[in-house]
Amino acid sequence: MYHTPFYIILLFLVSVLNAQNGVFKNQLERIQELRKLSNNQDLDLEARIDYAKQASELSYKTEVDSVILNSNIALAWVYTYDELLEDDELLEKDSNSYATILNNIAYTKFLSKSKEYNKIDSLFTKAYKIFDELNLFYELSSLGNDMAEFYYEINKKEKALYYSKRSYKVGKEARKYDEILRALKMLSKLKEGDSGKAYLYEYITLNDSLISNERANRNKYARIQFETDQYIEKTKELTVQNILTSIIGGILILVLGLLYFIKLQRSKNSELVFESEQQKTNEEIFMLMLEQKTKLEEVRLQERHRIAEDLHDGILSQLFGTRIGMGFLELKGDEDTLKDYNRFLKEMQKIEKEIRDVSHELKNDVVLLETNFEIILDQYLIHQSRLGFFEYKITNNDVLFKTINDTVKVNIYRIIQEAVQNIIKHAKAKQVSISFSLASDVLYLKIEDDGIGFDVNLIKKGIGLKNIESRVLKVDGVFKIIATPYKSTILNISIPL
Repeated sequence: MYHTPFYIILLFLVSVLNAQNGVFKNQLERIQELRKLSNNQDLDLEARIDYAKQASELSYKTEVDSVILNSNIALAWVYTYDELLEDDELLEKDSNSYATILNNIAYTKFLSKSKEYNKIDSLFTKAYKIFDELNLFYELSSLGNDMAEFYYEINKKEKALYYSKRSYKVGKEARKYDEILRALKMLSKLKEGDSGKAYLYEYITLNDSLISNERANRNKYARIQFETDQYIEKTKELTVQNILTSIIGGILILVLGLLYFIKLQRSKNSELVFESEQQKTNEEIFMLMLEQKTKLEEVRLQERHRIAEDLHDGILSQLFGTRIGMGFLELKGDEDTLKDYNRFLKEMQKIEKEIRDVSHELKNDVVLLETNFEIILDQYLIHQSRLGFFEYKITNNDVLFKTINDTVKVNIYRIIQEAVQNIIKHAKAKQVSISFSLASDVLYLKIEDDGIGFDVNLIKKGIGLKNIESRVLKVDGVFKIIATPYKSTILNISIPL
């Protein structure tokens, strides 16, 4: 594969910089970049000039022997010398580049031991004049040192002395110490005696100073690098500490959250236990109420039976005996007296019948036994209707509550309690209807109100509805709600007996 001269030079720079133990890492990266670009065969002349200038500048910034690099860089221009001379606009467009080209070509011919001294002198002089007109001190100092070497080589020491002194002076103004050293070294050769020794001493002093400064800069760089590494290491440690702190903090938050959740659950469990105990207590109270009512009714029934027996066996028997006895009397008198006598006997018989009917009614306790549960329910609704400002109606269609066991009655009572509480809290009802019916050994309970209703699909079951459902399930029943927003709500409950 064919490579351009620039590419070959840059390869040379890469190889040298690679040997510098990574000191010139930035320069190496830049040269590698230039190498890739400069190998493009389609680069125009202006681009190649620019890359060559950059390569030349890099050569001055490295510790590589500048003479070798410059000679190699300049060698590239020999290949395009004719092409450059044909570009008449180059001098006008970029005088600096044009002068650099002349300098490099002249210096390359000099290094290649060319005998074209007049041509080399002409190229150097033309380039120097352009740099001088542009006031490019660094280029003047460098070119002056190149010319001093050339004139010293061809034994024109006066010209070599002139350009060395000029490079020394201009180098100081531009603070280009590498060119000052070149000038001092050449002056120490050109001058004899104490003057030459003075230049050599100044050269040694400046060179030692530059080396010391370079070492100091390297030490400073090493210290900065060391401090940077320490900072990075400390940052890593802090990052690890922050991660550990975050993990520990997260674990603590989780533990605290778990403890709070456990406490909350315990609190809820305590509430549930309390509610369960309260519910059990209420049921016991209700059972006691029923038992008390039953006992009272039994006492009442016993007293009624006693009175009925006293009426039937005592008063009625005596009255009957008296009437019979009077019927056997043979009274004499006028017709009116006999009529009154017979009328009184009939009245006594009528009184007997009334006493007998009363006695039978006192012994008939079916109606009283049937009304115990309804009486308790009615008393509860009287109190609640006053609190909720509603009217109520209880309808019983042939339901004999004495045949229903106490467990079912307790749960029915609690269901009605929960329903009425919900009506008072939410429904704002004016009318409440409770009806009982019995069909095929199934007890049907219907609770209806004319309140505001609700949407069954949108409203979640509250504690009241859940309690109703729980009560229904305890007696193996079925629970259904029929509700419409702003209309009545109906609770249908069926319980198998």
